[in-house]
Amino acid sequence: MDNNYNPVKQLEFHFAFPMLTREDLYQLKVPVEIPFTESIPELVQRLVASLKLPPYIEEDLERELQIFVEKETTDFLDEQADAIIKNSKTGELDVEDVIKYWEKNFKENTVEFGEKSGANDAEVFSAVYHKLVHSPALEMILQQEHSYAIAVSEIVAERDKQVTHLTDTQTEEMCRAVDAVNVTSTEAEINELAGRHLEQQSLIHAQWDSQVDAIKEAQRRHYRQWLMDKQTSASTPLNSPLSAEANRTFSDLVSDSQGPVMQESFTIHLGSQMKQMHNIRLLCTDVLDFCQLRRNNSGTQPQRLQTALGLYSNDLCGLVLLTDTQLGSYSASGISKDFINVCQSSTEFHFSDIDDQLERVKEAVKEGVAWRKNHIMRDSTHHFLNLT
Repeated sequence: MDNNYNPVKQLEFHFAFPMLTREDLYQLKVPVEIPFTESIPELVQRLVASLKLPPYIEEDLERELQIFVEKETTDFLDEQADAIIKNSKTGELDVEDVIKYWEKNFKENTVEFGEKSGANDAEVFSAVYHKLVHSPALEMILQQEHSYAIAVSEIVAERDKQVTHLTDTQTEEMCRAVDAVNVTSTEAEINELAGRHLEQQSLIHAQWDSQVDAIKEAQRRHYRQWLMDKQTSASTPLNSPLSAEANRTFSDLVSDSQGPVMQESFTIHLGSQMKQMHNIRLLCTDVLDFCQLRRNNSGTQPQRLQTALGLYSNDLCGLVLLTDTQLGSYSASGISKDFINVCQSSTEFHFSDIDDQLERVKEAVKEGVAWRKNHIMRDSTHHFLNLT
């Protein structure tokens, strides 16, 4: 970077004021360096003291000097910016040198004046997790996460079973009451019955939600402590090979549980001059197959190897999910409801719960803008982009 990239220039400040002993104006000329980085009131006091100026001109002198410095600084910076833009257009200025210059100064300034603080708990956890998943402990981590997911899914399944049973019982009771209206029951009794049913539904949902939240929170604490203990006690080399199941693909796993998968792979070349090759694979399956965990006999989740290895890196997997505008645990329907149920069927160890993410998105993003959520405990993806 050229040393003249940020030059300065010398200007002369003129100030005239009347004297009590003379009829003409006294002309004061002061050299000023632009940009002026010192204190203007301090400069005025030095001028008054060194030149023995009358004290009644201090206020006017400071005001005029302030106006002069602001105007000349603005003009100087405008001229400098115009010259830089002109040089960059004509090729006389190397933009890469400018970028390197400011990058170097930004780093030095940040190191010198930036807040000195250590890594927080989230940063420490991410570093430990990233190290362990690239070691022989990966399979053990997946087994531990799988056991957690099984425990939560069993509770969720029991919750859904009891809620469904209560709903069916209430539906039959309401149908009998409606059929017997004005015979053995009145409209007031039906309204009272509906209110009682709603209270029962709210109570059972609150009980099960509290139980599910409690076990998820306990799993988060145990999982983080377990990883920290594994980090301190790890003695095996980080480059040990993984199990053979790591080479299995997503389609292999879907085929194991659902039969053959319709898919086709091909290569395309894009670009007129600099051609780029892309490998495309078309897969005909349920979109939620990329999200939900599966219970298999081995207890591990080999399809999650890619998501585990890519987490806390620049190699993330994404999924675009088309949903309606009603996103929430109770208001969602269709594919949105199915997706939320999948997210709630296991504990999330790396991001916030889906309900918390949805609430933050609703507050920060206007209607009609894409909604983005993260969930690592899904099968093959890190990010979900919901288009509404």
